[in-house]
Amino acid sequence: MVHPLSAVGSREEILTRALEVWVIKARQMGWRVEIAEGHMDPAAGLCGRVDVEGIRYVIRCGPRRRGVLLDDSTGRPVPKPILKRTVWAEPVVEEHLLTD
Repeated sequence: MVHPLSAVGSREEILTRALEVWVIKARQMGWRVEIAEGHMDPAAGLCGRVDVEGIRYVIRCGPRRRGVLLDDSTGRPVPKPILKRTVWAEPVVEEHLLTD
């Protein structure tokens, strides 16, 4: 199986596919998800916007740090940070809703 984010294509096509896969996976987990109006920003890794049960999120795609344990030459586990491409959601906070 080919990973959806390893697809060959333009950056816009990859981000569009990442958004589609995120929505499919969220719906499979039982969330009510609708793709919202919004823009894509390939330079910032912004795939688009979604509404999840009434809350607005931006969907981003890019490298994220993950740690794996590898044996070094002494046989001890040593944490090694690696970057892997992933897709994640960030809630949108509307400025007009913030109060002191």
